[in-house]
Amino acid sequence: MSEDTILYLIKNVLVTTVVLAAPILVLGLAVGLLVSIFQTITSIQEQSMTQIAKILTIMGALFVLTPLLLRYLVDFSLSVLKDLSRWLA
Repeated sequence: MSEDTILYLIKNVLVTTVVLAAPILVLGLAVGLLVSIFQTITSIQEQSMTQIAKILTIMGALFVLTPLLLRYLVDFSLSVLKDLSRWLA
């Protein structure tokens, strides 16, 4: 494998990781921010409220997005495996 091939593969792995993680992390961040704003407005200082809301949101997002994220990961894996014989030659 050449240096260019390794850098190309590392770049694609990092991009794939960001694409797979970003939707779930952004939803968790948004829900945490909304709950924090709600807590500030109502003067409720309950720590578990934020955690429960984030957990439920992330579980729902995983339930909804898993087929799409899995398809993206399978396509990436197939493209790497397809190009593997060319890289090793």
